[in-house]
Amino acid sequence: MQPAQTARLRRLSAAAAYAVVVGLVVTVLAYLVRSKFDPLVRFDEARILSATSFTRDHPRFLDALLFWQAISQPLAAYLVVAVPACLWVWLRKHLTTRAWWAFLTMMVGWMLALGLKALVQRARPVVDDPVSQSAGYSFPSGHATNAAIIATALTLLFWPLLSRAGRRAAIAASVLWVTITCLDRVFLGVHYPTDVIGGVLLGCGLVLASYAGYVGWTPRSPEPSGDHPDPTVDRRADPSPTETPPRGTDMGFLTRYDDDPTAPRVRDAARDALVRAILPAVGLWLVIVAFGWMLVDGPLQGLAKAEEKVNDRVAAGRTPTWNTLTEYFSLIGSTMVIIAVAVIVSAAVWWATKRWWMAVVPLLAIFMQSIVFGTASVVVGRDRPTVKMLDSSPPTTSYPSGHESASTALYVSFLLLSLRVRNPALRWTLVGLCSLMPILVFYGRLYRGMHHLTDLAAGITNGVVCALLAWNYLRREPRSASQTDADAAVHTRA
Repeated sequence: MQPAQTARLRRLSAAAAYAVVVGLVVTVLAYLVRSKFDPLVRFDEARILSATSFTRDHPRFLDALLFWQAISQPLAAYLVVAVPACLWVWLRKHLTTRAWWAFLTMMVGWMLALGLKALVQRARPVVDDPVSQSAGYSFPSGHATNAAIIATALTLLFWPLLSRAGRRAAIAASVLWVTITCLDRVFLGVHYPTDVIGGVLLGCGLVLASYAGYVGWTPRSPEPSGDHPDPTVDRRADPSPTETPPRGTDMGFLTRYDDDPTAPRVRDAARDALVRAILPAVGLWLVIVAFGWMLVDGPLQGLAKAEEKVNDRVAAGRTPTWNTLTEYFSLIGSTMVIIAVAVIVSAAVWWATKRWWMAVVPLLAIFMQSIVFGTASVVVGRDRPTVKMLDSSPPTTSYPSGHESASTALYVSFLLLSLRVRNPALRWTLVGLCSLMPILVFYGRLYRGMHHLTDLAAGITNGVVCALLAWNYLRREPRSASQTDADAAVHTRA
């Protein structure tokens, strides 16, 4: 092994060790919280009672706490502070990989915090006379976790651009922001002290471990663009984006972005998306609405009644274990998870391939399916199953399934992207995972009494068609016949 490779392996091993230590500490704390460890519970409850009592006696202090709660909302912090900072570092300072590292790390951290909340399921503090109330689970604190994530990530993002005094100021500002956020959550009585402690440990630890991995992977002499080549893409079969392939007649559906890798103008791509994807989706909408009307008021009402028996049989076989598992299956297709995963993966594809026109495929797919699903749901207006539902009912109606539609559109588009991966083991692993996700969502929504079978079938149809339309949205020029013959000759000799 070369010395450079040995050094890189050592740095990556250190990053992995940091991640394991952070994960172990947070896991132990989460276990103590979930198991209701008595000394920890007494500590938390005593601190909450004293903190809320102080807040209740000082109205102006309460007003300040509520103001800070509003401006420190995670979504607002990401949109107003974090994302613009990443864009500025990327576009103005040309630190491309550093900006993408910060953005992806923050998005992954946000999703991990949401997942940990659903896993631990700690109830919020209960006070006789609450000064504020918040929905959702308590551990870890979302405000504290995301404040720690954003503060740590942005400090490291701007580190090479700051003077010594600027670095001290950045650290002081970050510590102050996180500390005020943590105190705000406790004095409002919406989180226990261990919730905010766990959030800070998770947020800071995750970002530091990620940064150690980023530094360990980044070569000392980066490419002129500041980006790393994608190790999963076969560059030998991937012509340079600056080369225009000759026109011809052979265009493969799955290989269309490799057959013609030329960068389109944004205006042309938008026009193609409208003409080749969005307008054809109108036909899909008509089919889905027509089938829905036949189920609700037409000749398929008998099928709709028979479906209720399927829901009854599934509900009769519920168990505590499957109740918990299907909660996570259903979460895969939830709006926030779908959007977050789509943005993170699309950003990663853009960074790895330098082809934004291909990276937007998953985003276009979930956008189209959401329009088809949302409007069809309003027009058809089918009631949800009569069995006891294990999830709170969203404002949309039962047909078609939004969870199934979104997860199918997203993961089918991911599957199409995965077919470009060079390593066979990784490629088929990704294909298998992308195929599995809509199946898990399907069973989760059926098991939890949220949809009929035909609702889910319509969701699958909507998702698959929208993913295929999105994949085919951009007009590509096929390879020439001579190039095709040459490729065939190479394969024949091989």
